[in-house]
Amino acid sequence: MIRFNGLIASRYFSAGISNEQKTVRGVTSVDADAPINFPPTDAASQSSDTEPRFLEQVQLFVDHAASKTNIPQDMLKYIMACDHVLRFQIPVKRDNGVIETFTCYRAQHKHHFMPVKGGTRYSPDMTLQETVALASLMTFKLMVANIPFGGAKGGIRFDPSKYSQAEVERITRKYTMELAKKGFIGPQSDVLGPDMGTNEQIMTWIKDTYFYLYGENQINADGCVTGKLIG
Repeated sequence: MIRFNGLIASRYFSAGISNEQKTVRGVTSVDADAPINFPPTDAASQSSDTEPRFLEQVQLFVDHAASKTNIPQDMLKYIMACDHVLRFQIPVKRDNGVIETFTCYRAQHKHHFMPVKGGTRYSPDMTLQETVALASLMTFKLMVANIPFGGAKGGIRFDPSKYSQAEVERITRKYTMELAKKGFIGPQSDVLGPDMGTNEQIMTWIKDTYFYLYGENQINADGCVTGKLIG
């Protein structure tokens, strides 16, 4: 039932974008510490001087799509709610010996199918609100494509172009170890993929770190990421 409702909403989701785009435009830079509260669904209730944030846009589009279906409100609230959200800090020593703290995220939007699947983004504009919004969009994309995974998204708030390759590797491996400690990575639970600011080398570092931790006991440990180097 949940999968069916998600698929119906997803098919109407893209159609709703063109109808609402004059009212809702992209604003993705938001306060990372802001609580995740869904807004009023009436776009007219937005101030004329402000535009809805990314997560609010997703809610508006889903509500628009759901209005063309018979999905009950209680089921709609469940579909939109993010099942697991993780935010944590990691300390990493830079090449000059200075310890810098990085804010990290991972959101698992829906567990109706496991594992969940979603990209890993390295961006100085990464926020909790953006992470949850992208994870929910991933759920809808997977449903439209009839791929049996739940949606997820994660990343680290920093600009990798301003760090050396060795520093990016240390940040990536530390991020992976913390995800593993908290059960937010694994071929059976949460499969990471590349996204903005990440590539096949970063995916390979993630895979290697996870394999080092669990490879002896998990025959499919390499499946913890997609987009990794082959060979």
